Amino acid sequence: MLTDKEAREEYHNAYSQGLSFWGAFLAEAEKDLEITLGNQWSPRDKAILTAQNRNAMVFNKTKRITRLISGYQRKNRLAMKIDPVEGSDEQTANQLTGIVMHVMSSCNGYHTMSDAFEKGPLKTGINLINVYPDYITDPLNGDIKIARIPYNKFMLDPYFSDIDLSDCGWLIRREYFPRKQVQALLPMVGNKLAQVPDRSRDDKFQYFRPPIDLAGKQMMAYDEFWKRDFMTAKFLVDRQTGSMEEITGASRERLSMLMKAYPSLTVVKRQKPIVELYILVNGECMWKGEDPYGLGDIPYVAMVGFWEPEYNESDWKLQALVRCIRDPQDETNKRRSKMLDMIDSQISSGWKAEERSVVNPKALYQSGQGQVVWMKDGKFALAEKLETADIPQGLFRLMETLDRDIIDIPGINEEALGQAIGENSIQKISGVLGKLRQGAALTGLQDLFDNYRLTKAEVGRKIVRMVQSCYRPEKVMRIINEQPTPEFYNKDFGKYDCIPQEGVISDTQRQLYYTELIGLKEMGAPVPWTAIIDAAPVQHKNKLRDAISQAEQAQAKEAQFQQLMNRLSAALVQAEAQQNLAGMNEKLTQAMQNRANAALDRIKAMKELGNMDEKQLLEILKIILEIEKMGEQPQEQQVKQGAAQGQAEVKKHTS
Repeated sequence: MLTDKEAREEYHNAYSQGLSFWGAFLAEAEKDLEITLGNQWSPRDKAILTAQNRNAMVFNKTKRITRLISGYQRKNRLAMKIDPVEGSDEQTANQLTGIVMHVMSSCNGYHTMSDAFEKGPLKTGINLINVYPDYITDPLNGDIKIARIPYNKFMLDPYFSDIDLSDCGWLIRREYFPRKQVQALLPMVGNKLAQVPDRSRDDKFQYFRPPIDLAGKQMMAYDEFWKRDFMTAKFLVDRQTGSMEEITGASRERLSMLMKAYPSLTVVKRQKPIVELYILVNGECMWKGEDPYGLGDIPYVAMVGFWEPEYNESDWKLQALVRCIRDPQDETNKRRSKMLDMIDSQISSGWKAEERSVVNPKALYQSGQGQVVWMKDGKFALAEKLETADIPQGLFRLMETLDRDIIDIPGINEEALGQAIGENSIQKISGVLGKLRQGAALTGLQDLFDNYRLTKAEVGRKIVRMVQSCYRPEKVMRIINEQPTPEFYNKDFGKYDCIPQEGVISDTQRQLYYTELIGLKEMGAPVPWTAIIDAAPVQHKNKLRDAISQAEQAQAKEAQFQQLMNRLSAALVQAEAQQNLAGMNEKLTQAMQNRANAALDRIKAMKELGNMDEKQLLEILKIILEIEKMGEQPQEQQVKQGAAQGQAEVKKHTS
């Protein structure tokens, strides 16, 4: 840890090094911001216009582009949630999701990040997101909040290249607070702050003008100097599993006993990365310590625009979207001002006449169609009509080109602006198709949205680590209404077992659960309506449950009645089938009886034909029966097969 003097010297050296590199970018970023605000004329051009008695008119087309992209991001913003890597980690991930959603809702986190996206990547090039605990209302645990830090309130290590600032060696942030507020922020310094004198503004952060309080006295410069460093630490390593844990506060005797019990353990020394914080007020070091939030990292995340870390010039390696629109916007203002000046400076339509050449001189001032100017005899040649000169048509074509450049250069077209293009541009299109076309038109800006998502994921990780470091189990239970799991405070859980993801935006975890249930229901999952109603964020839920219960009871009664009717119909079909089968059997019996009677009748007829003995009659009868059997057997089998098929159909229908 540095001494107060060493901290001041290193702070000044770091700021000087950062300013020498980032100074060019800060100047360009301020111009970019002025362009979006409408201050688009340089002091030199304003002086020229003033000398010519002309107004510095601004036709701000840049704001339309930035507001379009910012509005698209705000309209399609997604929630932040924690998803488990494995199924066994689901309960802990759900608890962390509830905490993260509470943090983002309580401090308007999504609105803050949208502001950082608009004022950083779109307007100036960079903003920071600060994750910090606020101990004003909860001195024991604190309330985790996020804040947006504009481009002119911080200075970064020139050698950083990662958006998450993981390789940023140091960071300086400046704010201006009244003395009483500084005392509230640093209660541990005691009377040390009273010895810091008031002074005028220093030469640092020239692009951040300090506000002046009502008494006309400047506020105190409050600087945070975050610095990465390394320290030697001891680690206990298991040679069999490869697991490693830092030794903190273990006595030498206990460590020796542990290593005797487990021979695979060994102690190694290695460099451990740490983060130190130095707080300076008006240039004097007031507080210093190691990582007061327990993050093990700098509590800031960068939200950048177009970032090219391999380029050396800061004003080109980091740019906002507005940077490429500045020149066509400047030329648009100049050309339109010249066109309007040409119109204003032209001689208006009128007459040139000599004295006493017109009968009524007032007629020369008449306007409108069909006006008559009477001339005196012989004086007609002494009056001449003056015509107004036209503006060259090339200027109008030039203006169209400049307007087109403002849209085309940043990679936007009419589809992104909600205007159809092509041969059928005058035809109406559906809202869904228009939304899809608008999203496709912004494909060229996906790197900005990817940087935004990366920043949001890193903010989620820092929130999880800060919750594990600051929130006690009592506060966690108060927020999520359940006891935190044993893995909740495991620092490695947020590193290996869960991932910050985007989900449907909602104010609470219950609303997110309800939205996910609706999605499963629409996909055809057997989700009961009772579960959906229990999770629905609606008022008078008990009345809705009663109405649904009554509807379910009515549906159950109707289902019972329908089931009874189905059974009665099946019984009726079975009875009809049995009746048909009995009729078929009766007809079969009658047919057999008819055949027997026919045979007897034939025997009687033959007996009557001649006088035959009994033996001859029996032989003749046998022959007749065999002939009848041979001729009528197929018909009898056909009848029996039909009866069998009828019985099978009855059984199939009744079952």
